Amino acid sequence: MAGRWRNAAASPADKLREARVRRVIEPMLAGTALEGVSEEDIQNLIDLGLCRLAPGQGLSIANPIYREVLPRMPAFTPQASLPHISPT
Repeated sequence: MAGRWRNAAASPADKLREARVRRVIEPMLAGTALEGVSEEDIQNLIDLGLCRLAPGQGLSIANPIYREVLPRMPAFTPQASLPHISPT
């Protein structure tokens, strides 16, 4: 039971590390079709509150904060690993 609550409180960044979450979010961010994505993976994101399914509008990021933050998350680690460049 404790594991269930811990997972429910995980941040979107923690969730993006999960392959089943990335399989849905990455094509959405790229604007491509969700080909090959299982209904279970889509339902998982809806259940987590990361996405919502609106009639006639399809799958979308659930709220304005996630719409702002989720596209930045995959780029954070590569950006953080770049060396600091000073003007010469």
